Amino acid sequence: MNSSSASDQPSGRSSPVRLLALSIASAAVVAVVLSITAVVTVRAAFGDVASAIAWWNGLVVLPINSPVDLGEVPPGESLDVVFHLKNVTAEAVTVLGAEPDCSCTVAGGVPVTLAPGEIAEVSLAFTASRAESGQSFERQALLHFDVDSPATALLFRGRVRGGDN
Repeated sequence: MNSSSASDQPSGRSSPVRLLALSIASAAVVAVVLSITAVVTVRAAFGDVASAIAWWNGLVVLPINSPVDLGEVPPGESLDVVFHLKNVTAEAVTVLGAEPDCSCTVAGGVPVTLAPGEIAEVSLAFTASRAESGQSFERQALLHFDVDSPATALLFRGRVRGGDN
């Protein structure tokens, strides 16, 4: 009497479930390898993922440290807010100017030309208004370029110290 069970498979053959599981596992390994390859390729081409995303969105310059939080600022005090900008294109880009949203802010360090991948500084001189004592603020300046690109915003914020401090 032969006592082989129905679940035994002849050697050299796999069940459809096992083949499906192996196919899924293989696809997962391939997906992981492709993801790692994509990240390595992005880093090689752009230096970092943020630069690649900026380029994909049509930007030519990525503000690395925007927004800047100034914390609490005494009324009437002037501060220089320094922004680091990275060219994410394969061509030189010139920042022609910066357009602040308020007369309390003046742009400096423009025009400036950035070679591909180069990082440069642009500063905004900000004077905290006495009229805003005790209030929070958020300011921006739009950068304009010598190439076709959406304007890039440089943002900073803080709070003007109250008059009783």
